[in-house]
Amino acid sequence: MRIISVSEKPYLLLSYLQEIAPLTKTDRARIFYLDEPSQSEAERTSDLEEKLKRIVAHNPSASDFIVLDRSTEVGWISTKRAATIAEFCRAHDIPISQFVYASQDRNAPARLAEAFAKVGSAPPRWIWFHHYLADLEAAHSASTLGTHDFQDLYGADPRFLFLNNKVRPHRLAAASYVLSKPALADRAIMSFNVDRTKLFDIESASEEVRRLLPSFAAAVEAEKANLEQIEPIIETGGLLRFLPAKALSRSLLCLVAESDFSGTKRFTEKSVKPIIFHRPFLVVGSVGTLAEIRDMGFITFAELINEAYDNEPHPDRRLMMVMKELHNILEWTSAPKGRRYFLDAVRPRLVANQLHFQNAIKRTMVERLRGDLKSVISATAHFGA
Repeated sequence: MRIISVSEKPYLLLSYLQEIAPLTKTDRARIFYLDEPSQSEAERTSDLEEKLKRIVAHNPSASDFIVLDRSTEVGWISTKRAATIAEFCRAHDIPISQFVYASQDRNAPARLAEAFAKVGSAPPRWIWFHHYLADLEAAHSASTLGTHDFQDLYGADPRFLFLNNKVRPHRLAAASYVLSKPALADRAIMSFNVDRTKLFDIESASEEVRRLLPSFAAAVEAEKANLEQIEPIIETGGLLRFLPAKALSRSLLCLVAESDFSGTKRFTEKSVKPIIFHRPFLVVGSVGTLAEIRDMGFITFAELINEAYDNEPHPDRRLMMVMKELHNILEWTSAPKGRRYFLDAVRPRLVANQLHFQNAIKRTMVERLRGDLKSVISATAHFGA
Protein backbone atom coordinates (compact mmCIF):
# COMPACT_ATOMS: atom_id res chain seq x y z
CA MET A 1 0.00 0.00 0.00
CA ARG A 2 1.41 3.37 -1.02
CA ILE A 3 1.37 6.31 1.42
CA ILE A 4 1.12 9.83 -0.03
CA SER A 5 1.53 12.76 2.36
CA VAL A 6 0.12 16.18 1.51
CA SER A 7 1.38 17.75 4.76
CA GLU A 8 4.42 19.94 5.24
CA LYS A 9 4.87 19.00 8.90
CA PRO A 10 3.37 15.56 9.47
CA TYR A 11 2.97 14.07 12.92
CA LEU A 12 4.51 10.75 13.92
CA LEU A 13 1.48 8.79 12.74
CA LEU A 14 2.84 9.10 9.19
CA SER A 15 6.03 7.20 10.05
CA TYR A 16 3.97 4.48 11.74
CA LEU A 17 1.76 4.18 8.66
CA GLN A 18 4.84 3.91 6.47
CA GLU A 19 6.14 1.13 8.72
CA ILE A 20 3.01 -1.00 8.46
CA ALA A 21 2.13 -0.20 4.82
CA PRO A 22 4.27 -3.03 3.36
CA LEU A 23 2.37 -5.47 5.60
CA THR A 24 -1.03 -4.30 4.38
CA LYS A 25 -2.13 -5.99 1.17
CA THR A 26 -4.75 -4.40 -1.08
CA ASP A 27 -5.54 -4.52 -4.76
CA ARG A 28 -4.27 -1.04 -5.64
CA ALA A 29 -5.32 1.33 -2.85
CA ARG A 30 -3.35 4.32 -1.67
CA ILE A 31 -3.48 6.15 1.65
CA PHE A 32 -3.44 9.92 1.51
CA TYR A 33 -2.16 11.41 4.73
CA LEU A 34 -2.95 14.91 5.96
CA ASP A 35 -2.51 16.44 9.39
CA GLU A 36 -4.85 18.78 11.24
CA PRO A 37 -2.74 21.41 13.01
CA SER A 38 -3.61 23.13 16.28
CA GLN A 39 -5.04 26.38 14.98
CA SER A 40 -8.20 28.44 15.18
CA GLU A 41 -11.36 26.92 13.72
CA ALA A 42 -11.22 29.17 10.64
CA GLU A 43 -7.57 28.28 10.05
CA ARG A 44 -8.25 24.57 10.44
CA THR A 45 -11.03 24.70 7.89
CA SER A 46 -8.89 26.64 5.43
CA ASP A 47 -5.97 24.24 6.01
CA LEU A 48 -8.23 21.23 5.42
CA GLU A 49 -9.56 22.68 2.16
CA GLU A 50 -6.05 23.39 0.91
CA LYS A 51 -4.80 19.86 1.67
CA LEU A 52 -7.84 18.25 0.06
CA LYS A 53 -7.01 20.23 -3.09
CA ARG A 54 -3.54 18.67 -3.03
CA ILE A 55 -5.14 15.23 -2.91
CA VAL A 56 -7.27 16.12 -5.96
CA ALA A 57 -4.04 16.67 -7.90
CA HIS A 58 -3.33 12.95 -7.43
CA ASN A 59 -6.66 11.92 -9.02
CA PRO A 60 -8.14 10.10 -6.00
CA SER A 61 -10.37 7.13 -6.71
CA ALA A 62 -12.90 4.96 -4.91
CA SER A 63 -10.16 2.52 -3.91
CA ASP A 64 -8.16 5.13 -1.98
CA PHE A 65 -8.17 5.89 1.74
CA ILE A 66 -7.62 9.22 3.43
CA VAL A 67 -6.23 9.57 6.95
CA LEU A 68 -6.76 12.88 8.73
CA ASP A 69 -4.34 13.04 11.64
CA ARG A 70 -5.46 14.82 14.80
CA SER A 71 -3.40 12.58 17.09
CA THR A 72 -2.01 15.52 19.05
CA GLU A 73 -5.44 16.12 20.62
CA VAL A 74 -8.85 14.70 21.45
CA GLY A 75 -9.96 15.54 17.92
CA TRP A 76 -13.13 17.60 18.04
CA ILE A 77 -14.56 18.32 14.59
CA SER A 78 -16.84 21.17 13.64
CA THR A 79 -19.93 20.93 11.48
CA LYS A 80 -18.20 23.05 8.84
CA ARG A 81 -15.22 20.72 8.58
CA ALA A 82 -17.56 17.72 8.57
CA ALA A 83 -19.42 19.25 5.63
CA THR A 84 -16.13 19.87 3.79
CA ILE A 85 -15.07 16.23 4.21
CA ALA A 86 -18.48 14.82 3.26
CA GLU A 87 -18.66 16.97 0.11
CA PHE A 88 -15.12 15.98 -0.91
CA CYS A 89 -15.95 12.28 -0.60
CA ARG A 90 -19.14 12.68 -2.63
CA ALA A 91 -17.39 14.68 -5.34
CA HIS A 92 -14.71 12.04 -5.82
CA ASP A 93 -16.81 8.89 -5.27
CA ILE A 94 -14.80 7.95 -2.18
CA PRO A 95 -16.95 6.15 0.41
CA ILE A 96 -17.05 8.12 3.65
CA SER A 97 -16.01 4.87 5.40
CA GLN A 98 -12.64 5.22 3.63
CA PHE A 99 -12.03 8.59 5.22
CA VAL A 100 -10.29 7.88 8.52
CA TYR A 101 -9.96 10.27 11.45
CA ALA A 102 -7.10 9.61 13.89
CA SER A 103 -7.16 11.02 17.42
CA GLN A 104 -6.50 10.15 21.07
CA ASP A 105 -10.09 9.94 22.37
CA ARG A 106 -11.94 6.61 22.38
CA ASN A 107 -15.21 8.52 22.55
CA ALA A 108 -14.40 10.16 19.20
CA PRO A 109 -16.70 7.88 17.12
CA ALA A 110 -19.76 9.24 18.91
CA ARG A 111 -18.62 12.82 18.36
CA LEU A 112 -17.91 12.16 14.70
CA ALA A 113 -21.34 10.58 14.26
CA GLU A 114 -22.99 13.63 15.81
CA ALA A 115 -21.07 16.16 13.68
CA PHE A 116 -21.60 14.32 10.39
CA ALA A 117 -25.27 13.62 11.07
CA LYS A 118 -25.80 17.39 11.11
CA VAL A 119 -24.61 17.56 7.50
CA GLY A 120 -26.58 14.52 6.37
CA SER A 121 -23.66 12.13 6.17
CA ALA A 122 -22.53 8.92 7.77
CA PRO A 123 -19.37 9.45 9.84
CA PRO A 124 -15.85 8.55 8.76
CA ARG A 125 -14.01 5.71 10.44
CA TRP A 126 -11.86 6.36 13.48
CA ILE A 127 -8.51 4.96 14.61
CA TRP A 128 -6.58 5.57 17.82
CA PHE A 129 -3.12 7.11 17.84
CA HIS A 130 -1.26 9.26 20.35
CA HIS A 131 1.40 11.51 18.85
CA TYR A 132 2.94 12.56 22.17
CA LEU A 133 3.20 8.99 23.46
CA ALA A 134 5.01 8.12 20.24
CA ASP A 135 7.18 11.21 20.70
CA LEU A 136 8.15 10.17 24.23
CA GLU A 137 8.98 6.69 22.97
CA ALA A 138 11.16 8.08 20.20
CA ALA A 139 12.99 10.37 22.63
CA HIS A 140 13.66 7.82 25.38
CA SER A 141 13.50 4.29 24.01
CA ALA A 142 17.24 4.16 23.35
CA SER A 143 18.34 5.99 26.50
CA THR A 144 18.98 4.64 29.98
CA LEU A 145 16.00 5.32 32.23
CA GLY A 146 17.35 5.79 35.72
CA THR A 147 15.63 5.55 39.09
CA HIS A 148 16.11 9.28 39.85
CA ASP A 149 17.28 8.93 43.45
CA PHE A 150 14.57 6.40 44.29
CA GLN A 151 16.78 4.86 46.99
CA ASP A 152 16.95 8.20 48.81
CA LEU A 153 13.18 8.12 49.36
CA TYR A 154 13.57 5.43 52.03
CA GLY A 155 15.12 7.93 54.42
CA ALA A 156 13.03 11.01 53.57
CA ASP A 157 9.62 12.21 54.67
CA PRO A 158 7.10 11.46 51.90
CA ARG A 159 6.35 14.22 49.41
CA PHE A 160 4.32 14.21 46.22
CA LEU A 161 4.67 16.06 42.94
CA PHE A 162 1.56 17.74 41.56
CA LEU A 163 2.03 19.78 38.40
CA ASN A 164 -0.69 21.71 36.59
CA ASN A 165 -0.39 23.45 33.25
CA LYS A 166 -3.53 24.98 31.79
CA VAL A 167 -6.26 26.04 34.22
CA ARG A 168 -9.07 23.49 34.11
CA PRO A 169 -11.85 22.85 36.66
CA HIS A 170 -10.57 19.52 37.99
CA ARG A 171 -7.04 20.89 38.34
CA LEU A 172 -8.28 24.01 40.06
CA ALA A 173 -10.38 21.91 42.45
CA ALA A 174 -7.59 19.46 43.27
CA ALA A 175 -4.93 22.14 43.73
CA SER A 176 -7.21 24.21 45.96
CA TYR A 177 -8.06 21.17 48.06
CA VAL A 178 -4.36 20.37 48.52
CA LEU A 179 -3.66 23.92 49.67
CA SER A 180 -6.59 23.83 52.08
CA LYS A 181 -5.29 20.72 53.88
CA PRO A 182 -2.03 21.32 55.79
CA ALA A 183 -1.26 17.59 55.84
CA LEU A 184 -1.19 17.71 52.02
CA ALA A 185 0.07 21.24 51.43
CA ASP A 186 3.16 20.70 53.60
CA ARG A 187 4.15 17.70 51.51
CA ALA A 188 3.25 18.98 48.06
CA ILE A 189 5.73 20.02 45.43
CA MET A 190 3.17 21.83 43.36
CA SER A 191 3.13 23.96 40.26
CA PHE A 192 0.15 25.86 38.92
CA ASN A 193 0.86 27.57 35.64
CA VAL A 194 -1.49 30.55 35.86
CA ASP A 195 -1.06 33.21 33.19
CA ARG A 196 -1.30 36.43 35.19
CA THR A 197 -2.85 38.15 32.17
CA LYS A 198 -5.62 35.55 32.01
CA LEU A 199 -6.94 35.32 35.53
CA PHE A 200 -10.42 35.12 34.05
CA ASP A 201 -9.51 31.49 33.37
CA ILE A 202 -9.74 30.87 37.10
CA GLU A 203 -13.12 32.60 37.29
CA SER A 204 -14.47 30.53 34.43
CA ALA A 205 -13.06 27.32 35.90
CA SER A 206 -14.49 28.22 39.31
CA GLU A 207 -17.97 28.30 37.84
CA GLU A 208 -17.46 24.79 36.46
CA VAL A 209 -16.18 23.62 39.84
CA ARG A 210 -19.36 24.88 41.51
CA ARG A 211 -21.42 22.99 38.93
CA LEU A 212 -19.51 19.71 38.60
CA LEU A 213 -17.37 19.49 41.74
CA PRO A 214 -19.39 21.20 44.48
CA SER A 215 -17.48 19.52 47.32
CA PHE A 216 -14.43 21.51 46.24
CA ALA A 217 -16.06 24.90 45.64
CA ALA A 218 -15.33 26.28 49.12
CA ALA A 219 -11.64 25.38 48.85
CA VAL A 220 -11.41 27.07 45.45
CA GLU A 221 -12.84 30.31 46.83
CA ALA A 222 -10.66 30.19 49.92
CA GLU A 223 -7.39 29.41 48.11
CA LYS A 224 -7.79 31.43 44.92
CA ALA A 225 -5.30 34.11 45.94
CA ASN A 226 -2.76 31.48 47.03
CA LEU A 227 -3.05 29.66 43.71
CA GLU A 228 -2.25 32.83 41.85
CA GLN A 229 1.02 33.08 43.76
CA ILE A 230 2.30 29.62 42.86
CA GLU A 231 5.03 29.79 40.25
CA PRO A 232 5.28 27.17 37.52
CA ILE A 233 8.12 24.68 37.79
CA ILE A 234 9.72 24.41 34.38
CA GLU A 235 12.92 22.77 33.22
CA THR A 236 14.17 22.41 29.69
CA GLY A 237 13.67 19.14 27.90
CA GLY A 238 10.79 19.17 25.43
CA LEU A 239 7.80 17.16 26.59
CA LEU A 240 9.43 16.50 29.96
CA ARG A 241 9.60 20.18 30.88
CA PHE A 242 6.42 19.83 32.96
CA LEU A 243 7.83 16.93 34.97
CA PRO A 244 11.12 18.36 36.25
CA ALA A 245 13.68 15.81 37.34
CA LYS A 246 14.97 17.78 40.33
CA ALA A 247 11.55 18.16 41.91
CA LEU A 248 10.60 14.61 41.07
CA SER A 249 13.70 13.12 42.68
CA ARG A 250 12.34 14.33 46.04
CA SER A 251 8.85 12.90 45.41
CA LEU A 252 7.59 9.52 46.55
CA LEU A 253 4.50 9.80 44.35
CA CYS A 254 3.12 11.73 41.40
CA LEU A 255 -0.40 13.12 41.45
CA VAL A 256 -1.07 13.36 37.72
CA ALA A 257 -3.44 16.13 36.60
CA GLU A 258 -4.67 14.72 33.30
CA SER A 259 -6.05 16.89 30.49
CA ASP A 260 -9.64 15.67 30.93
CA PHE A 261 -11.95 14.75 33.76
CA SER A 262 -15.21 13.94 31.97
CA GLY A 263 -16.60 13.24 28.50
CA THR A 264 -13.31 12.07 27.03
CA LYS A 265 -11.79 8.62 27.26
CA ARG A 266 -8.04 8.86 26.96
CA PHE A 267 -4.81 9.21 28.83
CA THR A 268 -2.04 11.52 27.71
CA GLU A 269 1.72 11.70 27.98
CA LYS A 270 1.20 13.21 31.46
CA SER A 271 0.45 9.76 32.86
CA VAL A 272 3.47 8.23 31.13
CA LYS A 273 6.05 10.67 32.49
CA PRO A 274 6.04 9.14 36.01
CA ILE A 275 6.69 5.77 34.37
CA ILE A 276 9.75 7.19 32.64
CA PHE A 277 10.92 8.68 35.95
CA HIS A 278 10.40 5.53 38.03
CA ARG A 279 7.56 6.75 40.23
CA PRO A 280 4.10 5.45 41.21
CA PHE A 281 1.11 7.67 40.50
CA LEU A 282 -2.47 8.62 41.21
CA VAL A 283 -4.44 10.11 38.33
CA VAL A 284 -6.92 12.98 38.42
CA GLY A 285 -8.62 12.03 35.17
CA SER A 286 -11.70 10.72 33.42
CA VAL A 287 -13.43 7.46 34.26
CA GLY A 288 -11.36 4.56 32.97
CA THR A 289 -8.04 6.41 32.65
CA LEU A 290 -6.17 3.73 34.59
CA ALA A 291 -7.88 1.05 32.52
CA GLU A 292 -6.61 2.77 29.36
CA ILE A 293 -3.08 2.81 30.79
CA ARG A 294 -3.28 -0.89 31.61
CA ASP A 295 -4.65 -1.59 28.14
CA MET A 296 -1.36 -0.28 26.74
CA GLY A 297 0.50 -2.91 28.76
CA PHE A 298 1.53 -0.84 31.79
CA ILE A 299 1.00 -1.95 35.39
CA THR A 300 -0.83 0.22 37.91
CA PHE A 301 -0.78 -0.18 41.69
CA ALA A 302 -4.08 -1.73 42.71
CA GLU A 303 -2.49 -3.99 45.36
CA LEU A 304 -1.14 -0.93 47.19
CA ILE A 305 -3.43 1.90 46.14
CA ASN A 306 -7.21 1.78 46.14
CA GLU A 307 -7.85 2.43 42.46
CA ALA A 308 -11.63 2.13 42.72
CA TYR A 309 -11.79 5.84 41.88
CA ASP A 310 -11.10 4.93 38.25
CA ASN A 311 -14.56 3.33 38.03
CA GLU A 312 -16.51 6.12 39.76
CA PRO A 313 -18.72 7.90 37.19
CA HIS A 314 -19.64 10.90 39.38
CA PRO A 315 -16.91 13.57 39.00
CA ASP A 316 -17.25 15.01 42.49
CA ARG A 317 -17.04 11.63 44.20
CA ARG A 318 -14.21 10.47 41.93
CA LEU A 319 -12.00 13.43 42.78
CA MET A 320 -12.72 13.09 46.50
CA MET A 321 -11.75 9.40 46.30
CA VAL A 322 -8.41 10.40 44.74
CA MET A 323 -7.79 12.96 47.48
CA LYS A 324 -8.66 10.43 50.18
CA GLU A 325 -6.23 7.93 48.71
CA LEU A 326 -3.52 10.58 48.58
CA HIS A 327 -4.11 11.24 52.30
CA ASN A 328 -3.89 7.51 53.03
CA ILE A 329 -0.62 7.00 51.16
CA LEU A 330 1.09 9.94 52.80
CA GLU A 331 -0.08 8.87 56.25
CA TRP A 332 0.96 5.28 55.64
CA THR A 333 4.42 6.21 54.35
CA SER A 334 5.13 8.78 57.08
CA ALA A 335 6.43 5.98 59.32
CA PRO A 336 9.73 4.44 58.16
CA LYS A 337 8.30 0.91 58.28
CA GLY A 338 5.29 1.81 56.14
CA ARG A 339 7.42 3.80 53.74
CA ARG A 340 9.85 0.91 53.31
CA TYR A 341 7.00 -1.52 52.67
CA PHE A 342 5.40 0.79 50.09
CA LEU A 343 8.64 1.49 48.23
CA ASP A 344 9.71 -2.16 48.23
CA ALA A 345 6.29 -3.14 46.87
CA VAL A 346 6.09 -0.57 44.07
CA ARG A 347 9.67 -1.01 42.90
CA PRO A 348 9.16 -4.18 40.78
CA ARG A 349 6.17 -2.53 39.08
CA LEU A 350 8.21 0.58 38.32
CA VAL A 351 10.98 -1.51 36.78
CA ALA A 352 8.47 -3.51 34.72
CA ASN A 353 6.81 -0.32 33.45
CA GLN A 354 10.12 1.20 32.37
CA LEU A 355 11.07 -2.00 30.56
CA HIS A 356 7.69 -2.13 28.82
CA PHE A 357 8.02 1.50 27.77
CA GLN A 358 11.46 0.95 26.30
CA ASN A 359 11.03 -2.50 24.80
CA ALA A 360 7.38 -2.92 23.90
CA ILE A 361 5.36 0.30 23.77
CA LYS A 362 6.16 1.03 20.13
CA ARG A 363 5.36 -2.53 19.14
CA THR A 364 2.09 -2.26 21.05
CA MET A 365 1.21 0.96 19.21
CA VAL A 366 2.22 -0.46 15.82
CA GLU A 367 0.13 -3.59 16.30
CA ARG A 368 -2.87 -1.59 17.47
CA LEU A 369 -2.60 0.74 14.49
CA ARG A 370 -2.14 -2.17 12.09
CA GLY A 371 -5.21 -3.89 13.51
CA ASP A 372 -7.31 -0.74 13.29
CA LEU A 373 -6.20 -0.06 9.73
CA LYS A 374 -6.84 -3.64 8.70
CA SER A 375 -10.34 -3.36 10.14
CA VAL A 376 -10.98 -0.23 8.08
CA ILE A 377 -9.66 -1.76 4.88
CA SER A 378 -11.34 -5.13 5.35
CA ALA A 379 -14.71 -3.39 5.43
CA THR A 380 -14.25 -2.51 1.75
CA ALA A 381 -14.05 -4.63 -1.37
CA HIS A 382 -10.42 -3.71 -1.94
CA PHE A 383 -8.90 -5.74 0.86
CA GLY A 384 -6.58 -8.53 -0.10
CA ALA A 385 -5.34 -11.51 1.90
